[in-house]
Amino acid sequence: MDDIAQLEARVRDIIERLDQSASKVVDSILDAYRLVCRGNGVAPGLLRERPRTKETVLRLRFECLCFAVFFTCLGSEGFLKDRPRLVLQHFDGALGTALLNHCRTTRMSELRESGFLAATRKKLDPIDLLEEYRVSWLREHGSEIERFGKRIGKALDPPHYPTLELIGGEAGLQLVRMVPEVLFSVLSSS
Repeated sequence: MDDIAQLEARVRDIIERLDQSASKVVDSILDAYRLVCRGNGVAPGLLRERPRTKETVLRLRFECLCFAVFFTCLGSEGFLKDRPRLVLQHFDGALGTALLNHCRTTRMSELRESGFLAATRKKLDPIDLLEEYRVSWLREHGSEIERFGKRIGKALDPPHYPTLELIGGEAGLQLVRMVPEVLFSVLSSS
């Protein structure tokens, strides 16, 4: 994988596979949310379940994909250590470009921050989100998972997000475990 064009093709494959995995994690998030809201048959639910919309599912997928891409950036060096220096230098930029393109193609780039006033809700930016996770991770390893949990809670039910952060934290751990599998499946064949 010495060629930049080949690297970019593999990076697009990584984004596609991360998004497929993110969709599976979204299903588990929604199952856990349903359980919190409806109860488990023994204990009553804690919250009133909000309707599941296409936008909510897309937002959760966006959040999961960005978090997975952040961990891909952290974990890629181990998979690329024997590659030419140019590949190492180009990987994160190619990953960011592929993420932006994927967000445009899937309409994730049209999503807006959670909030009560539509006029104040800015568009979600995947690169800003990656930077948010990087800053958290640099301050204290593990805090990026807490931040992700909070974002998932807000995507599910903004007024009740503190109750739902734990669902996001567990989903974050699922994504962290899944990233090396995706990297291995795409980068080991080169």
